[in-house]
Amino acid sequence: GATQREAATNAINNAKDLQIYLGKGSLPSRFTIEEISYISPEIAGNTLNNILIAGLASLILLGAIVLLIFRNIKASLLVYVPMLSEIIIAVAIGIAIGQTFDIPAVLGIFLGIATGMDDNLIIVNEALLGKKEYKMERSLKKVLFIVFTAILIEIFAYIPLLFSNVALGLFRGFAVMAIITALVGFFITRPAYVRITFKLL
Repeated sequence: GATQREAATNAINNAKDLQIYLGKGSLPSRFTIEEISYISPEIAGNTLNNILIAGLASLILLGAIVLLIFRNIKASLLVYVPMLSEIIIAVAIGIAIGQTFDIPAVLGIFLGIATGMDDNLIIVNEALLGKKEYKMERSLKKVLFIVFTAILIEIFAYIPLLFSNVALGLFRGFAVMAIITALVGFFITRPAYVRITFKLL
């Protein structure tokens, strides 16, 4: 390219063309292999294991924080209900639509769950506060508004990544699974969790 900007644009376009050819399994011309580099699968495996361990540690920590703050064992156990449900449902939907569960996609699921952790604390707090002040219905409406607003903002924040060409669109899996997890929280797990929490606490 005549300029740095033009060179970058050309490089991206050429990479996209090559991605299409490789995806179809047919190249426009013959080629010879100049070099083969080997990347151990252990690298990705270790990264994925670290992500899973960090996620599990976060779940345990959240339950401990809820128990420490609210002094309520039932509340600390209830916070796991929406998160585990979201993982199972989001993965099932991902499989149904043919989503590849690479590292970005797994990160998308965990990020979708992580952003809901503060929602869980708000729900527990409002449930206990509403019960204490005998204003359950008012607290229920308040917490539903807060949770749904937060989830909608999260979903809209990930939508641009669906149309992004960053890393040749490899992070679309991240955006897809994050949005799916957020939608599962919006339509299924959060409303159910709010009702269960307000009923049991």
